[in-house]
Amino acid sequence: IFTDKQSGTDLERSIAHELGHGAFGLMHTFETHGNYAQMNENSTDNLMDYNGGTHLFKFQWDQVNVPVLYKETDTGEGTTSDEAAKTLKEYYITIDGKKAFVIADDFITQEFKRILSLSPEEQANRSLKKITIYVEGSEKMDFMISTLFLKNKENKGVIDEIVWNANMAKENKITFDSKAAVSKTVTMYYSTYNVTVPFSIFNVEIIRIFPNIAFKQGDNVDYILKPADNNKTISEIALSGNKISLCPVFLTFSELSSGVSDITTLFDRNNACAYLINSTKFNNVQTSEPALAWKEYPLGTTQDVYEITTDISKTIGTIKAAISPFVTIKRQSKNEATGYFIEDYYSSKTEEPTSFPSLRDNNTMKTANFNGLGTSYHIPIIHYKIAGDVKLLLSDIDNSESPIQYTIGEQHITIGKEFTISTQPDGTILDIKDFEGKIKGKIEFRQIIESELTPTLNFGTINTSESNFNYATVINDINAVYNTINVTWQQGKSIEIDYNQTYSLALGADLSQILNALKENPNYNPNQYYMIISSDPIGVSGYTGTPSKENWFIIYNYDNRVPRHELGHCNGLDEYAVNIGILPGVRRNEAKDQPIQFKSTNVMGYSNKGLYDANALLDFYSWQISILRQRINIRITTGK
Repeated sequence: IFTDKQSGTDLERSIAHELGHGAFGLMHTFETHGNYAQMNENSTDNLMDYNGGTHLFKFQWDQVNVPVLYKETDTGEGTTSDEAAKTLKEYYITIDGKKAFVIADDFITQEFKRILSLSPEEQANRSLKKITIYVEGSEKMDFMISTLFLKNKENKGVIDEIVWNANMAKENKITFDSKAAVSKTVTMYYSTYNVTVPFSIFNVEIIRIFPNIAFKQGDNVDYILKPADNNKTISEIALSGNKISLCPVFLTFSELSSGVSDITTLFDRNNACAYLINSTKFNNVQTSEPALAWKEYPLGTTQDVYEITTDISKTIGTIKAAISPFVTIKRQSKNEATGYFIEDYYSSKTEEPTSFPSLRDNNTMKTANFNGLGTSYHIPIIHYKIAGDVKLLLSDIDNSESPIQYTIGEQHITIGKEFTISTQPDGTILDIKDFEGKIKGKIEFRQIIESELTPTLNFGTINTSESNFNYATVINDINAVYNTINVTWQQGKSIEIDYNQTYSLALGADLSQILNALKENPNYNPNQYYMIISSDPIGVSGYTGTPSKENWFIIYNYDNRVPRHELGHCNGLDEYAVNIGILPGVRRNEAKDQPIQFKSTNVMGYSNKGLYDANALLDFYSWQISILRQRINIRITTGK
């Protein structure tokens, strides 16, 4: 806006000054711009000062000469506003001629202007921003990157200002070194008529991905991915219910091998992969919705087929009709969460005989029944001391882990997947329903209300006071499990056992002399318990005497599972395989040969693959707790 007092050269300079601001983004010389020196007002003959000048600095000319290409409409001479609105320009980065990335209005020019505003030193040391483009992984190793300019949908060729190397190449071949290569990066340059050497402005990362299928039932947001196998074009899933929602997704090499950790990122990626999809079909009928949108389909009575077609591949998923099985809940083998324990009636269902006294054929689990299997189904129980969240795993009773979905309240849960749920008031029983609303399982919640027991655990070393064990850590590890049944172990004394004769702590050795030396120590108390630490390998990580009334156990290798397990033996519990009737007590040493001993998360089970890649041993049966508390109470009150 100009006053009527401005005229002649003054008016022309004022117009040029304001166009410098509005058309080219120039700032006053006395304002900060990049790291160039800020000048005093009225101190220069620059157009962008107030001293009447008409000159520009080099960096200002560079900024003026960046073409403003990326406008949605043209307003050419002789066109009306309506006609101009119909003139549409579109700009793309292409891969093998297909429009792979939309260049938004001023996306490139603004970055170029930003770079020009930097000091020479900053320009030399700058890090390039990144553009990510996805290509389909396959036998194909070479991809050609270029650009595309469209005007009113008409192909006008490449974008002259964007080149792919310092030699002004308009396209560039990207070659992956191997079929397993994940990504390659190429640099995008920007060139104008007054720049002899193009500016590098973006790194363009090309990532290989593989089409796959996601599916869901209901309104859940925890999408379940089809099992991924890069070597197969057909995968099968078994689902119950009468509807399914399907959608293409794209997995990287790492996601193919190790699974997807961030579902949100996966579906956000779909927007960048839309150009790859040619069609999607369900039972050979092409879908009318956008290729990467969720679409719900009716499930047939036998099987249905979903197909994704790209330029170079077909990905096919077969959905087979299935009857939703009865389910239970248990602890995932790597779930080390404490503060609760799970009494899972079916956690030990294996190829072993099913007539386990503590599982199916009698009433040793004192819990409610559910007549859904044709026989009495004992409901799994979540025992907790303090209300909070617990982590559970939904499991088919036969451990088939078909990806069938169920509901608990408003929560959608899939077989084989871990989920979190808040503990419910004592005595609450929740239904587990399939998607047809049929009850296929239940969960009971019980709060531990027994009085607190406080046994003491002492630590014995032989002929030395040295130990590599942190006793406070041992106590904390034990209490992480035993606190849930209202047993709080106290840290006792460090006792040096004097025994200057040859001895062995190996399994099966005569320990009578060592135990006598322990009992002769003035700090020995028969009302307490003792962890005797071996300084030599003994062949096992720990052991105690015949499970019943012993108040000691031997330990060599420390793992938090070992003292929990051995204290179970000290207080009357036998090996898991013995407890559930697979083995008689006189054959307890054969427990290591029983697969079922390694498949449970019960405290009296064994680790799965040794101590360092092991099942969590955190759970109990109710009858085990009764025995534990009874024996601990007898020990601390009578010393027997």
